[in-house]
Amino acid sequence: MKTCSVLQQVRSRKHRPKKIVTEELYRFDGDSFEDFPERSGRPICSSLDMEEKLMLLGSDEGEIDIINTNYLGTPTLGAKPIASKRIKNMPRINEIEWFPEDQSLFLTLTEDKLRIWDTANLVVGASKDRRYQTSAFRSDGKLIALVTRKGRVRFYDLRIGSDRKEIADPGMKNAKCLAWATKRKIAVGCEGEYSDSVSVRTYDTRFDQKPLSTWESENTGESAISNLQWGPQSSCLFAGITKYIEQEGMKTKKAVPAVYFLSQNELVSMNKLYHENTIVHAHSSGETNGVGYQVNFQFVNFKNLLIADGRDIFVYDTTTNFIKQRLSTHCEWINGFEVKKADRSLISYDDSRLIRRWCSNIEFNSFQNADIAKIDENFEDDWESEGSEE
Repeated sequence: MKTCSVLQQVRSRKHRPKKIVTEELYRFDGDSFEDFPERSGRPICSSLDMEEKLMLLGSDEGEIDIINTNYLGTPTLGAKPIASKRIKNMPRINEIEWFPEDQSLFLTLTEDKLRIWDTANLVVGASKDRRYQTSAFRSDGKLIALVTRKGRVRFYDLRIGSDRKEIADPGMKNAKCLAWATKRKIAVGCEGEYSDSVSVRTYDTRFDQKPLSTWESENTGESAISNLQWGPQSSCLFAGITKYIEQEGMKTKKAVPAVYFLSQNELVSMNKLYHENTIVHAHSSGETNGVGYQVNFQFVNFKNLLIADGRDIFVYDTTTNFIKQRLSTHCEWINGFEVKKADRSLISYDDSRLIRRWCSNIEFNSFQNADIAKIDENFEDDWESEGSEE
């Protein structure tokens, strides 16, 4: 019997000393506004569409807003969302994301459900009752990788509306974050049982019993991993890691955000990821730890890395590991930011419900690999021939 696609249903309804260099890469252009007086919660997650125009915002009170970022420069239009959704007793939205290359649908992840929304009507077209920690879309938007509360990775097929597979590697423990490289390759970030180590493992989703390559920390203060990003042509990985470092004159250690550069050298070993470099952001101001819900970072080109701590956003030079600029937001806590490469701007949001837009003179480069789609077209979709496991 032919099953109806879920998509059709929805449419139908190494640490170095830090130095701050005086170089104005970003400047605040005055386009800030208090985030929607009717909002009771704080924006904690976001997603920017492929055209870098519409931004989704999810709050800790279960509220959803859609912002046209092109209007942020106009106070009257920029001070309110173009669409909003308030549902009574809606749980905290831990994750919100547009479908790849498709503004008609988006996904939210709460403590109780995975929901797929119809953007035009802001209604739930499909949902899945299970607790998940995080998710990642495959590039074609047909498959979602999901991390369960038990730290396992399952794949949800949107065409049939059910789980189809699980990574069956017994060596994978306590998965926390995901990142697709190609249609067949995925990276998984894992944490140790006692939050004393982290690891990264890559898999071919067709042969998921054994990892393609692995990397494990060496007990040098790594306690959590919350973010993974693939580099150009999927040749390297960037991992957002919470790292504990010594504080001068104090016995206690401090948790700070760090970004690890991991690469694969097939001439040396096919099954290992090598730790090439680390940017440890030890410049966090104040006595509180500079790490929140996750390590917020983003590469804007091959030389400039953005890292957010509790109160500021920093621009790092990846060739020297020095701080080039500090963007002082003077807020309670930065919950996230989005980068618009088209107009070289940055949009930040924080606990004080303030949204700010920053202009930049950095030349942005995308890490998108245009050849990935062409390569993947040569493979047949193995998911078609597999039976449902539910």
